Amino acid sequence: MKIKLWCLPLVFAAAMFNAGPATAELSPLLQQSRAAHLSAEILRLHHYKHTPLDDALSAKIFDNYLKVLDSEKIFFLQTDIERFSSARTHLDEAMLNENL
Repeated sequence: MKIKLWCLPLVFAAAMFNAGPATAELSPLLQQSRAAHLSAEILRLHHYKHTPLDDALSAKIFDNYLKVLDSEKIFFLQTDIERFSSARTHLDEAMLNENL
């Protein structure tokens, strides 16, 4: 049986819904935090365009990530996006401080 690509998010959402109690909290592994910090440092110091990792880039990363997660705008409510938006300009500090 073939599964269409467009239904994969539904499969993942169903798996997450059945994964356990809603109070379960995910936390990053130490190496993931370090990888985020290293990525930020490489971008800041060695990118050919010398793009500063600041609030403007953080907002751009946030917008692109949200677009990838829900490009068709069928998974998140506007209230969800408003709740996520508090982190919109703080991703740069979080990456540099290894705070995932």
